Amino acid sequence: MSEQSQPTTRRTEHAMIVAWGDFSRLHHLAERLRQEVSIPRHHENIPAGDLILEFGLLLLSGSTQLQDLNLGPRPLVKDEAVKEAWDVQFGHYTTVSRALKAATAETVAQVVAVLDEISRPFIDQEVQALAAGGQELVLYADLSGRPVSSYSQTYPEARWGHMGNTLALGHQHALITMQGRKHRLHLAGFLHPGDTVSQTCIQELIQATEKQLRCRPRRRVEPVMARIEGLEKRIEQYSTYLSQQQQALLQKQERQQRLESQLTAQRLLLATLETKHGDKPIKPYSLLAKARQRQESWQRQLGNAQQRQVTIQHKIAYHQGMIAKLSQQRDCLIRWHAELQADNATNPNPVRIRINLDGGFSGGDNLTYLIEMGYDPLAVGTGQSGEALRREQPADAIWTTVTPHVSLWEGNPAPVGECPYPLRRILQRWQAGDQSRYSLFLQYQDGPWLPLAEVFPTYHQRQHAEAGVKPGKSVFGGRGVRIRSAAGLELLNQFAFVFWPNFVHWATDWLRPKVQNGNRQFEATLETVKTQVRVAAQTPATVFTTSGSRVLAFGDEGPYPEVRLQLAGIYAFQFPLLLFQCEAPTCCMSPAPRRLLSYPDG
Repeated sequence: MSEQSQPTTRRTEHAMIVAWGDFSRLHHLAERLRQEVSIPRHHENIPAGDLILEFGLLLLSGSTQLQDLNLGPRPLVKDEAVKEAWDVQFGHYTTVSRALKAATAETVAQVVAVLDEISRPFIDQEVQALAAGGQELVLYADLSGRPVSSYSQTYPEARWGHMGNTLALGHQHALITMQGRKHRLHLAGFLHPGDTVSQTCIQELIQATEKQLRCRPRRRVEPVMARIEGLEKRIEQYSTYLSQQQQALLQKQERQQRLESQLTAQRLLLATLETKHGDKPIKPYSLLAKARQRQESWQRQLGNAQQRQVTIQHKIAYHQGMIAKLSQQRDCLIRWHAELQADNATNPNPVRIRINLDGGFSGGDNLTYLIEMGYDPLAVGTGQSGEALRREQPADAIWTTVTPHVSLWEGNPAPVGECPYPLRRILQRWQAGDQSRYSLFLQYQDGPWLPLAEVFPTYHQRQHAEAGVKPGKSVFGGRGVRIRSAAGLELLNQFAFVFWPNFVHWATDWLRPKVQNGNRQFEATLETVKTQVRVAAQTPATVFTTSGSRVLAFGDEGPYPEVRLQLAGIYAFQFPLLLFQCEAPTCCMSPAPRRLLSYPDG
């Protein structure tokens, strides 16, 4: 889209995709993919990055079939305006399919690096604005299933697992998002086999999130040190028990030796007495009878001593095992404590981050990890924890009504499950028909708790996060596109669930001031990603390009007659300052655009 000496007019069937293409060129998406992405043994004339972007555009158009690129009702490949706007070379859909099949994990990493580079200044700006305003950052973690055919044997890593309310064959998308000032930010996503459960995903999500945010909370080293001290006390106790049992074992062994010596001497005495006694009747109080009774008594004492020795040896083995186990835990915690201290030493500007979790993420190990990493978790507990709190509830408990159908009662803070830290425990009661049902909220944070009446609405902001997963599944075809290569599935996950939802929001903010002759219907469309993809991106328009302007005019036959997008001009993006960055300034600075599109005023 260089400056034109003669006006040009191009017809398109994908109006909004053309507008998004102009936005993408400002950030050199196609150029970066072309330069950075490679596929082993790629022999096509079309660069690998262009074919990857073509696959991404298929998802952005809302289509679920690769063949729609060429054979669909509005084929992207044949749309010259789309091709020009995105600066991309299109290939046949079979070429795209071969490229996805040949792509590797390294290819995926290259694509993700480019997408992250483009996303970084937007994320930095959002984080800076929230942190500078004294607001905490709010994260939402989610695990969502992507089922495939129950009879399929061709999807890599497709396994049976719980997806929604059923058991299905497929994959799991682990996603973490952040609540921005206006939009949700999709920070990171991972694709896993279908039998993956939430509890195993939290650490990778947090590590990826901190890489994207480039800031983190202050690590809580004090409770970790308290755990270390507690383990050392337990090790000392078990060492005392071990010493006592070892002393008791020595005493039992000495007693056994005495009894065995006595029994040896007694057997010799019995042999002598039996020889002297001969065949005469043995009287109850004779020397021979008393000697036999004494031998039986010593024999019983020896048997009891041997049994006691076995018991003591078992106790010694148990104490030694516990000392070894606790010592290993202490050593791991010492290393963990040193790592957290090092993190704090390089984090001069920590931020507060709250993370809302559903029940699948609320295991003891997850909560412990999040608390020690400095996060403020708000989660739903398991049924057993809720039942335990119900048993503690007094008969005259006072419930706080938060909605007409929901009431809350708060118990005393206490450790829950395997989490060693005291958690705020709030019992939730709601009506389901004629029945009362219960669930449990768990919270941990430094400083004052959230007011009880605010816990329910604060947690249920998760509904917005769960709604954020839906575009990836339905709008961008994350569930419908049938890709059977591991790299293709990973790329689908990155485009549909992470990058495109963010990209559409950022492009919309860029387009709003460029709308000419707008109407209420088009303004409503800009508010909804789904409508933009399903309607505006499938609407015909005409692109007018001259040396002084570039205008996208929606067709009168579509839903937005007379709406114009004035795409010409210089787009200036304010890169964020480094106030709330954790790394050194030389590492944090976002890369400047390589060039800007310039349309002289005319």
